[in-house]
Amino acid sequence: MTEDLATAYDKRVMKGAAQDFLRQVGHTEGGAPITDRQLAAMTGDLETLLDLDPSDRLLDLCCGNGAVTVRLAPRVAACTGLDLSGHLIDVARKYNAPVNTTYQQADLKRLPQIPPLEPEPFSKVLMHAALQHFRPADLEPLLRAILARCGPDPVIVFGFVPEHGKQRFLFNTLRKRLYRAYLQVTGQDVFGHWWSRRDLETVADKLGLSCSFHPVDASLAAAAYRFNVRMSVASRSKG
Repeated sequence: MTEDLATAYDKRVMKGAAQDFLRQVGHTEGGAPITDRQLAAMTGDLETLLDLDPSDRLLDLCCGNGAVTVRLAPRVAACTGLDLSGHLIDVARKYNAPVNTTYQQADLKRLPQIPPLEPEPFSKVLMHAALQHFRPADLEPLLRAILARCGPDPVIVFGFVPEHGKQRFLFNTLRKRLYRAYLQVTGQDVFGHWWSRRDLETVADKLGLSCSFHPVDASLAAAAYRFNVRMSVASRSKG
């Protein structure tokens, strides 16, 4: 995530209502926040993929304002959320911070330099709706930095990943394509990189991780062009 992107999210927070959590982090359809049922389905899928346990220590990367974090935190022993946007972290701390959860502003591209986080080592790691802000060259160092902060059998989930080749399902009108071109030219594009499954598998295999792909809940329009990714060491050893 770049400094420019952090500024874009900061502006969203400043322009809108303090507790308009879903709009702040872009979980909208047709300009309106997704429904409670859709949010429950989305977070339920993440909980299942992470295989959360009451003893787990969860690291939520690019946690935003904690809109998803706060729904997963009750399922684990402790949770830490990191995000580059200071305004989103402020919202998370004020409104979405259960007693077992802490938030910290951090640039994930400098994750190896970040001091030890409580409560390392982590057993589960989530990055939801944010891998698009990283490039293929970033993935291996990012995963190495994550694994360095985890125990022996971590589970890593990348949620809501935009899939390469499926841009047409989102930018499905000339107006939308022109709008995206405008955002790209003006440096406001938050859609970022669209990932191929092969790129994800290649890096996972290099690091000795199993990698599986899972659909986004069909109630969400994004199911047409996004998918979830689960990586783990334990599942590979179990064959």
